[in-house]
Amino acid sequence: MKYIWTHIWLLLIAWPATAQIVNKGMAYLSPNTQFVSLYDFDNQDGGEFYNDGRASFYKNFNNDGIFDFYENTGRTLFIGQTLQQLSGANPSHFYELIFNNNSLMTPFQLSGDFNIYHFANFSQGIVDNRNFGGKMIFQNETEALNPWDQSFVNGPVTKLGTSDFNYPIGDEGYYRFAGTANSALNNHYQAEYFYANSNNQYPHNQKEATILSINNREYWSMESVEDVGEQLFVTFSYHNMATPQEFITAAIQNALVIVRWDAPTQQWINEAGSVNLNDKSITTSVEKLGNFTLARIEVEEEDECEIEVFNMIDISGLSNNKFMRIQSDCAENFAVKVFNRWGVKVFETDHYGLQGDVFDGYSAGRLTMGNKDHLPTGTYFYILNYQDTNQQKPKEEIGYLYIRNN
Repeated sequence: MKYIWTHIWLLLIAWPATAQIVNKGMAYLSPNTQFVSLYDFDNQDGGEFYNDGRASFYKNFNNDGIFDFYENTGRTLFIGQTLQQLSGANPSHFYELIFNNNSLMTPFQLSGDFNIYHFANFSQGIVDNRNFGGKMIFQNETEALNPWDQSFVNGPVTKLGTSDFNYPIGDEGYYRFAGTANSALNNHYQAEYFYANSNNQYPHNQKEATILSINNREYWSMESVEDVGEQLFVTFSYHNMATPQEFITAAIQNALVIVRWDAPTQQWINEAGSVNLNDKSITTSVEKLGNFTLARIEVEEEDECEIEVFNMIDISGLSNNKFMRIQSDCAENFAVKVFNRWGVKVFETDHYGLQGDVFDGYSAGRLTMGNKDHLPTGTYFYILNYQDTNQQKPKEEIGYLYIRNN
């Protein structure tokens, strides 16, 4: 095992309990090498630390200089056995970051700015930046791995770029992710979860008529840097302990929706949603962000119109699923929009199924991308609007679609 040190200063104060490792010069940790800090680590103003190997910190971490990487190999671990304060006047940059400290429920106090470029792995320990003012920023194509009730970010998380993302956020010992399927625009979003009643700030009695009751235990805040007016898919989760039982039951009954507080009208707006019972989540398409929570709407038991969407398209020719088929005995006037995982619209029609107007896994050139090319294998989202002939009213359904072309 190799250790590479370049101009790194080690300062040991008189008592071991107050010892520090101080970097005033330049240190480079090359691939396949290791650095271990058993004491408080202080990268001072003017100090440079580049980690392309494996750096482990067991105590406090402070960066007032440059903490970065050259190659896409560096891994940083916070694996202490006591409270760890993560601070710094300058932002720190990590290729791979691992949180693993089980000494306390919330062992990480983040007051600095952390930028992650490949992944952050939440093994053990909650990161608190809500009470300490730090920033957790995930770059484009970066993942948050393995968050759970004992390891997440208690506070805001920012995501840059175009890739879809599940935010590793929570509060009061509950991991309660939010997700975005981002647009092609190079925007960034910030999400935060609150295990608190939103009624005092956003009165629950001020709501659209379709909403029966609003979750009084929890809500999410989701904002973008600039209001670009784009269509964005958002996902929120429900939890057996954190979410009131009536809303979990509503998910099973297909009566669970996402609602958003609309500041101009001062009321909660029904944003609808498609429930995924397997991962206990609900997804919808929105054009405005803000504060969201879950709500219950009336279950339409009588004359409920059932629609079956065959959401597998096989361009490869290995099966007969040549296009997105929609079957129903009580619906008509289908209008369909299909989006890829980045929110780019790849198909749209107001007359689905008429005269062969169907989605067959190819981009509709005149509507979107300019050429009618087959779309890559992957998951897509659809928005289906139709007329319910039983109840004589328009309805909307949001769901997932899978395309296989090889």
